[in-house]
Amino acid sequence: VIPWLIAIPSSLGGGFVSDFLITKGYGVASVRKIMQSFAMGLSSMCILPLSGAVTFQSAVICISAAIGLTTFTSGGVSVNVQDLTPSCAGALYGFMNMMGAFMGLVLVSFSGYLIEVTLSWAKVFSLITLVNTTGLGIFLFFGDARRVDLQDNSQIIVV
Repeated sequence: VIPWLIAIPSSLGGGFVSDFLITKGYGVASVRKIMQSFAMGLSSMCILPLSGAVTFQSAVICISAAIGLTTFTSGGVSVNVQDLTPSCAGALYGFMNMMGAFMGLVLVSFSGYLIEVTLSWAKVFSLITLVNTTGLGIFLFFGDARRVDLQDNSQIIVV
């Protein structure tokens, strides 16, 4: 329960930090990348110690910090969809969520397999770190906040 209680104020704080940075003149794309770096990069650094032997209290602190930092996504990639394509942000965000849910299905199954084979959570935490850092690298390289929305909404293809 503790990690999820940390997530609430952390998410609100992340939104405040994001707005503050934009108000201070930082570029929107830069702010999105900074927030995503906290959400995926720094949170991964909190997960890595869990691959070794830690006490229960240390594990709760690491997981709480990781979950709290992960909520900074709300000032990163989650809102970036609205920056890019306001007229079809819902559809694009839905597609992103679908892909995330699919990866959740695949990685949960694979994590179960890893635990069964290795009898350890260490590989699972390493996998989480790998997935996070790979996703962060892709977002940092390709991420942008320039609007690419179609001005003429009649060109939008509905599938």
